[in-house]
Amino acid sequence: EKVASKSGSKRKAIFDQVTTLLKAHETAEETVVRPVTSKTAGKDVVEARNEEEDEANEAIAALSKLDVDSADFEAQFAEFKQAVTDHAEAEENDEFPTLESKRSAEDREMLGKQFLAEFESAGGLS
Repeated sequence: EKVASKSGSKRKAIFDQVTTLLKAHETAEETVVRPVTSKTAGKDVVEARNEEEDEANEAIAALSKLDVDSADFEAQFAEFKQAVTDHAEAEENDEFPTLESKRSAEDREMLGKQFLAEFESAGGLS
């Protein structure tokens, strides 16, 4: 929403911040969460989520080449935003429930700590 509501250098700065955080988030998921998800939800779920994240990285690369105030950026960003929302919903429906039901509270707490550490080391907020 912040990207869409700004223009010029402010839009570019927010876009860069959002994409940095998104990439750090993806790195932490792929490194920490997905190996566990492979065991709890199966390889098909992992492959689908990783494919969505690969597509997001391609979209980020394409968006980064556009003028942030152009109609092309706005249209492609709207599609990107929807894809990220769809990805998050798929995680919440297909992936996270299996972590909740098939891992102990202690395992989930450790997984969360590992995720945060990886997120931070990949450029996320500390």
